[in-house]
Amino acid sequence: MGVAKRHRPYGPIFQNAYIVEDLDDAINDWASRMNTGPFCKFPESRPIQAEYRGRPQSIAYQAAIGYTGDLQIELIKPLGSNPSIYREWLDAGRVDVQHHCVLTDNMDAARADLEQRGATQAQWARLHDGSEVAYFDLGDARRPMLEVALLSSRITAIFARVKDAARNWDGQNTTFDLV
Repeated sequence: MGVAKRHRPYGPIFQNAYIVEDLDDAINDWASRMNTGPFCKFPESRPIQAEYRGRPQSIAYQAAIGYTGDLQIELIKPLGSNPSIYREWLDAGRVDVQHHCVLTDNMDAARADLEQRGATQAQWARLHDGSEVAYFDLGDARRPMLEVALLSSRITAIFARVKDAARNWDGQNTTFDLV
């Protein structure tokens, strides 16, 4: 028996993200306990434009990504005390998946689809390279959010390099640089 497929203006889930207090500890934990790595650690990020719960907001964080098979694991450490969905999660003591991520090539269509199904946009940001990300509450605060990402070719190329590094990882170095 097949499952009926419905068209959505975004692809399947490719990422699970976790909010962490200590990025290095989280990377080491994932590498040692989950055999996931190596992780590419990014410098502090501050989107050029962001909204949190419908209002302009300055958001800062540091992130790292790694792969287990085709699934990307993103670890995010919120920086500073400004409100954000990351800070909310950490302040609530949550340690489970904070969001799943899907890719789109049409953010407006993805947003309209999710809002029509009852989701509300909790956070949105435009990154320095033109990428755009939006996070949606899906109606149950106990469950992960959904991130919809419209990514630049630069970011997708980075993802491909990290995924390739994971395929060949010997379990030794838990992090690597892209340079």
